[in-house]
Amino acid sequence: MISVETELRYYIYDFFGDLFIYNYDENDYNLLLDKMEKLSQVKEFRELVNINDIQEIFKKIERKDYLIEFSTLFLSGNSNLIPIESKRLYSLQGEKVAIFKKNDIIRFYRSRKLALAMSFFQPEADHIASIMAFMSYLVSEENKKRRSGLDPFSIITDERNFFTSHVYNWIPEWAKEVIADKRSFIYKLVCQRLLNFLQVEKDYLGV
Repeated sequence: MISVETELRYYIYDFFGDLFIYNYDENDYNLLLDKMEKLSQVKEFRELVNINDIQEIFKKIERKDYLIEFSTLFLSGNSNLIPIESKRLYSLQGEKVAIFKKNDIIRFYRSRKLALAMSFFQPEADHIASIMAFMSYLVSEENKKRRSGLDPFSIITDERNFFTSHVYNWIPEWAKEVIADKRSFIYKLVCQRLLNFLQVEKDYLGV
């Protein structure tokens, strides 16, 4: 048996992953808007993540506003806002911790025989978009187990370990810094919604 909430966790992680990819190409940007529109029609999704206000912001802005804010916040300027776990930890805790975390996240991916596709703007292995995508992948594994009537305990354990080691250990504090940054408008709200969801996930996973 699989609950609606459990099913939707896959789409929520996938959605946040897409929001933190630099959708420089106009087609990719339009695909993001299309996905947002489809998800906004799902009542249960709206109850878990208030997507409508995010959608309203994207309706008010132009694509260039999105590109400017994303590049200003996450591609240049304050290095602590660059959403890459190892880069943030390098500046806060030093090289040894950063390398350990980077190797650990690659180990998680290899355990699922996953490799990142290569493209010009492809996020790094420990970029927040990659991390959200991997959580989405783990949730999809959990959902498959549940649909098959199998015990998902081992998958949930992997979710909990990955969430603890590579999501909740740095993303909430990073998101708060984005929210506090005066240059943040679109991503102030996105990060507020992300924080809310991560708290729900923390409780769901028993972290």
